[in-house]
Amino acid sequence: MRSHYPKLAVASCLLSLFLGAVMVAVSSGWFADSASYQRLAVNVLRGHGYSQADVPPFHPDLARAPGYPALLTAIYALAGPGNQLAVRLLQIVLNASLPFFVFAVARRWLREGRAPALAGLLVALYLPLTYWSSAVLSDGLAVWLLAAAVWTWSKGSPAQENTGVRAAAWCLLAGMLTGLAALTRPVLLLLGPCLALTGVRARKWAVLVMIGGWLIAVAPWTIRNYLVADSFIPVSLGSGYNLWLGNAEAIGITEIRRAEFTLCVRGLQKSSPPSQAVAADRAFFQTGIGLLCQHPWPILQAWAVRSFTIWMAKPMDRPLLRALGIAGGAILLLLAGVGAYRRPQALLPALLVVGYVSLCHAPFHSVARMALPAGPWLLVMAAVGMLSWRRSRAEAS
Repeated sequence: MRSHYPKLAVASCLLSLFLGAVMVAVSSGWFADSASYQRLAVNVLRGHGYSQADVPPFHPDLARAPGYPALLTAIYALAGPGNQLAVRLLQIVLNASLPFFVFAVARRWLREGRAPALAGLLVALYLPLTYWSSAVLSDGLAVWLLAAAVWTWSKGSPAQENTGVRAAAWCLLAGMLTGLAALTRPVLLLLGPCLALTGVRARKWAVLVMIGGWLIAVAPWTIRNYLVADSFIPVSLGSGYNLWLGNAEAIGITEIRRAEFTLCVRGLQKSSPPSQAVAADRAFFQTGIGLLCQHPWPILQAWAVRSFTIWMAKPMDRPLLRALGIAGGAILLLLAGVGAYRRPQALLPALLVVGYVSLCHAPFHSVARMALPAGPWLLVMAAVGMLSWRRSRAEAS
């Protein structure tokens, strides 16, 4: 019976690919942020540098992380500028590999096949992953890079069959992948070093190798930002604005003022020189801290609530889908909590990834898709919780 589990993982990959193809067929995959990613890629191809500007001067951009625009640039160079279909098809293929990553990693963690196979199936059926991976947005790439990083780390650090040079290569690759994930989604910046620490008991040197790989990926872009803006910007700007907006939402700022600030910051990001963009983001950060000092209790409450609600999809214009998103997210968190309680040591890396993403998004303006990079690992915990709950019911009866 054990031999059927890998076959189920392969079937889950095929199911994910099919659902991805359906999403490409029925949805446009184009959003407001898609235009800025495409503009960056097209400007690079045209020799205007990494800039969002439509006309000269093409000031270097500091607002967008470079990972996803780099992917678009490569695809557009091969398939033609603006070829959205090629981008979306590649992304659903990447998304279809997620059940394999989840199954392989969870089997190493749990030392059995049932829960990993169920986790792979849940990943294939988790429609938010499929939907956003089929869009011209950075979400799908960030999910895939982090999943690949966790897989390579599981092979390099605690796996006893890999030793010496081979283990070091896996750890180095894992570090580089976490760095690339951070260059795609800046909030993941410190996840690489945090994930490395989970293997410190097994192989202390592996932690240093992984952090070295992380630095190899991140440091060149940080140096570029310093040369461009004369400021320390690890990946991109935007944290100040999102901190201000998240805190403003917590105390009920008016929609008119919010819209004014949104238009202001978008204008700065698109057409202003780097020094002005840096000054604007710092001003937003200081204002956000000021709001926190003036209204600490409601803002801290909002942070605590947001760390959970980020897992709940809430379409504002569709009440039924909003209710289903909230209920589904709550059930998923409950099952994941049961799984973490049942197998805390085995699921420590998954718990770290989920906790990191939840807590790092809590102070900032966030939407549900921002938690997607940790989604596969929440589903691993939920799969363990589902089987534990079923086993408890069977024992009780």
